[in-house]
Amino acid sequence: MKIGIIILFYNNAIAIDKNLFKGVSNLSDVHLCLVNNGSKDETLEKLQELKETSGLKSTIIDIKHNKGKMAAIKAGARYLFNHNDLKHIGYINVGKMKEVMSLFELLNETQHHKELIIQHNLNVIKKHLVQKPLLKNIFSIKDYLRYLNIKLEY
Repeated sequence: MKIGIIILFYNNAIAIDKNLFKGVSNLSDVHLCLVNNGSKDETLEKLQELKETSGLKSTIIDIKHNKGKMAAIKAGARYLFNHNDLKHIGYINVGKMKEVMSLFELLNETQHHKELIIQHNLNVIKKHLVQKPLLKNIFSIKDYLRYLNIKLEY
């Protein structure tokens, strides 16, 4: 089953380097949607350069003015739902991570535990804990890994 991952960026140009997605292209059945949420630095340019040099299966969405985390998540979710055959979409807010380089570890753990994460997401949906139709299949990857007691170092 394919999974989409929305990665939110806001003024992260300094932390983005060519090794950010090293090894991520090996993740199967994962489509990344990189959302630049109104950054005022060179985040967008760095993401575009990274996409070109990494060969990563990804999409970049540029939101001109920061309208908050939920608006950025919705923009990424709309794109992924409309352009890919995805039933489950997770998101990562890079701005909340101490080091952007731990993104690979997070994505790797997501791929490794994908079936558990999807099953947990289906259980949440069945319990009707999420009401909004567009957002019902969107989840925080860090929250799900934490719920599944998967330890990450970041």
